Amino acid sequence: RFEQALVLQAYLWDGRKQVAPAQSYDVIRDYLITLSKSGNPKAVIHVAAQAISEMGNDTMLLYQFIYAHIQDSQYAEARALLDKALPLLSSGDTLYSHFFDLSNALDALVAENRKHRN
Repeated sequence: RFEQALVLQAYLWDGRKQVAPAQSYDVIRDYLITLSKSGNPKAVIHVAAQAISEMGNDTMLLYQFIYAHIQDSQYAEARALLDKALPLLSSGDTLYSHFFDLSNALDALVAENRKHRN
């Protein structure tokens, strides 16, 4: 069933430019959520980067983009992206606290990795 959802979302992603921007956003969001469950963070990074270039720095797109970098063990890049995004967030944004949770989780993950290397 997941594979069917992935195929359907990929098809809708390919046709996203043929629909209204609001529908395109829904397609992008759904595809990113489905992709994030696939265990392929590089695909999420690719799709999120493309979506950000098309739709701008939407917080949901940025969150998925940064989260995928963490999943792909690109911790320095994730930290740089978070450092750029955090000051720009509005406290009223629905993902506001999630970004700070992600930042804290990244810090803990990096600290844990340092501990294991020493």
